[in-house]
Amino acid sequence: MVVTDEKPPVGIDVTRPSIARVYDYWLGGKDNYGDDRRFAKRLLAVVPGAQAAARANKNFLARAVRFLVEEAGIRQVQCRDSGDLAGRGFAGLGQKRIRPWTLASGAT
Repeated sequence: MVVTDEKPPVGIDVTRPSIARVYDYWLGGKDNYGDDRRFAKRLLAVVPGAQAAARANKNFLARAVRFLVEEAGIRQVQCRDSGDLAGRGFAGLGQKRIRPWTLASGAT
């Protein structure tokens, strides 16, 4: 897993864990901080399958977008997930790799 403690964006409280950043950590991303990583490890002690579930969730999203774009003819994807935190499976970027002429929109 990637570890970074770069200066956080203004207004982000990194002294309290964020489940989005915990998810990012579990997926091998870089947008997480010490408290997030410590909480992620404590959570795994209670729910050992949580990291595997996060990965399965992200993989499902990628498969679903691939199906919708390739098979169902969808030409626009609105992204409502946590963003391209770990560089994998993000709906908007995933569909662009499949069909570059499709549109992606949304706030992440």
